[in-house]
Amino acid sequence: MNEYRPAASRNLQESIPRIADLPREIPLSLQLEVLTHRDVTGHLLYLLPAGFLQVFAITHPDPRVGIAAFVLAAPLIFIVLKNLPFALYSRLSTLRLMRNGILAAGRIQSCRLSWDRPSAAMPYRDFLGNWAAIAARSQVNKSTGCLARVVILFFVIPFVLMALMFVLIWGAMYFSGSSSEAQATGFDGLVVAQLVAGTCIVVGSIGLGFYLFRRQVQTATTEMIEGRRIQQQRAAGTPGVQADPLPDRPDTPIALKEPLPGDGAGVLLSCAVEYQVRGEIRSAKASAPLCGRLRLTGEEQLLFDPAHQGRVEWLVNLPVAAKLDAQGVWIPLSGYRPAVMLALTVGLTVLLPTAMWRNLQAPFLQLWRSVGPG
Repeated sequence: MNEYRPAASRNLQESIPRIADLPREIPLSLQLEVLTHRDVTGHLLYLLPAGFLQVFAITHPDPRVGIAAFVLAAPLIFIVLKNLPFALYSRLSTLRLMRNGILAAGRIQSCRLSWDRPSAAMPYRDFLGNWAAIAARSQVNKSTGCLARVVILFFVIPFVLMALMFVLIWGAMYFSGSSSEAQATGFDGLVVAQLVAGTCIVVGSIGLGFYLFRRQVQTATTEMIEGRRIQQQRAAGTPGVQADPLPDRPDTPIALKEPLPGDGAGVLLSCAVEYQVRGEIRSAKASAPLCGRLRLTGEEQLLFDPAHQGRVEWLVNLPVAAKLDAQGVWIPLSGYRPAVMLALTVGLTVLLPTAMWRNLQAPFLQLWRSVGPG
C-alpha cells in the first residue's frame, strides 16, 4: 500500500488512519447501513404515497376512480423502478471499495450541486466560499422545476392517458358498429382532442409563469443573502465589501462567507477529484455531502480501486457511523433500523408494481363491460 502516494498536503497524509490489509471484513450491520444510506431509502417518499393510492383504488367501488388512482400511482412507481437499481448498484460499489480499496488522500478540483447540469461545475474554492448564494439560486431552480414536473406527472400525463383510454373505447365502439351507443355514452373523440389541446396550452402558460417567477425569486434571494452578509460584517466592525485573500499555497483554508450546514442538510456535491498513484496524477468523479465535515483546504481522504482508478469514494460520503478502529478494521454497528428500512424499500418496490398490474385488470374489465361494445 505504501506505493500509492496521495497528491495532498503533508498534514493530510500524516492524518490518514491505518486500514487493515486486503481483503478486509465489513460487519453485516455496517453493510446494511451503507446500503440504506441516503439515496436508497429516500425512494420511500415515492413508494408510500403510491401504496396509499393503490389501497384507495382497490377499496373504492367505482372502477373509474380506481383507474384514476392507479394512473396517479404509476409515475411514482416508474421513478422508483428507474432510479433505485442504480442507487443500489452505487452502494454495492461503495462496499467493494470499503472491502478492497486503497486508502489515500485527494483534492477536490471542481464541483457542482448534484441536481445541476455538468456545465454548472466551478472551481471548488469558488463554490465553497460562496456556497449559500449558489445553493439558494439552484434550489429555486430545482423547486420550480420539481413543481413543473409534478404538474406534468400528476395532471398532464394522467389526463392524456385517460383521454387516450376514452378515445380507444370510443373507437372500438365506433368501428364495431355501435356508433349510436358511442354517442349515447358521451364519448366524442373531437371533444377529447380539444380538451387535450387546451390542457397543453394551459400547461405551457403555467410553464412560462414558472420561468418568470423563478427569475424574480433568484434575484430576490441573491439580494437577501448579500444584504444579510453586509449587515453581519457591519455588526462585526468589518467593511461591507472586501476582497478575498489570494491563496499562497494550494492547501490554504477556504474563506467561508457562510458556515457549512450540518450532516442532515441532504445537499450532495458532484466533484472532480485528483489524487496521485506511483507519481502519476489520476482523475476521477465522486460525490460528497455539503456539510461541516468537509475540510476547508479541499483535501479529503478517499478509497480507490487499483484496478479501476477512476472509481473513488470519499470517506466523508460514507455514513457517519462508518469508522475504523485502531487496527484499521471497520467497527460493527448495533440496531435493526437499516435492515427494516432496506426490507421495506425493496419489498414495496417489488410488491407495488406487481399489485398494480394485477389489480388494474378488474376495473378496466368492469369499465369495458359497462360502456364497451356488446
